[in-house]
Amino acid sequence: MTSSMTVPKSTAAKAPLTRPRRRFTQRGTRPTVRLADDHPAVVRATPLFPTRVRSASAAEWVLKRGMHSKKLASHFSKGDWRGLPIYSLSLPERSTCPRSCKVWNDCYGNGMPFAVRFRVNQALYAKLIVELEALPVIYPKGFAVRLHSLGDFANPKYVRFWLDAIRAIPSLCVFGFTAWPRDSEIGSLIEFESSKWERFRIRFSGDNGRRGATVNDPDAWGKIETGVVCPAQAHRSEISCGSCGFCVTSQDPVVFAKH
Repeated sequence: MTSSMTVPKSTAAKAPLTRPRRRFTQRGTRPTVRLADDHPAVVRATPLFPTRVRSASAAEWVLKRGMHSKKLASHFSKGDWRGLPIYSLSLPERSTCPRSCKVWNDCYGNGMPFAVRFRVNQALYAKLIVELEALPVIYPKGFAVRLHSLGDFANPKYVRFWLDAIRAIPSLCVFGFTAWPRDSEIGSLIEFESSKWERFRIRFSGDNGRRGATVNDPDAWGKIETGVVCPAQAHRSEISCGSCGFCVTSQDPVVFAKH
């Protein structure tokens, strides 16, 4: 992967930006779907909807545009990455996640029967290379990829793929969350790069420390004792990740309600 494009640490532009676009603006308030401890998906570490898992192919992009997500939106209009378009990638939940994940049974993927999850295999790596080399041509000022709307870093090789991509493509920015502990093999690779808080900004779920994220039922909005409650959850329809930018700007811990 090669690219001559560059993205500064802060891409804030002086010109006004259009409001981040979303295909669907209404976000429901469906209850959390919790699976029993003996449910096959819990025991076997698989998604609740295995038929929605497939290998990457030439027929479709694996990196999906943020505007098709009710929460992400088309681009960042605030924060360090202001102006960058947003893409996202989904992997199979549980099968790519550590069993120590605090929402193993009640993963929000349990309520996403239509989302496509891509297997982490050679076909995915090959397709990602093609797309990651194409996007700098489309967006010469840079672009951001949300890892992972579903799933997690599957193994050390997969983490290194993204670390190599960051170094090879200066216009690429990556953000997201991981449930892997910071002191695990996978977590330590992520922490080494994310601690720089440059173009690889991954938060640690279940951790209320620096660059952390926790999931509970906050009794207030705004800044609370354990962190800043996600504004996009506090104002479900009015605010998106793109119009907020907190998670890719501040290193303070963020708090999510169960979803």
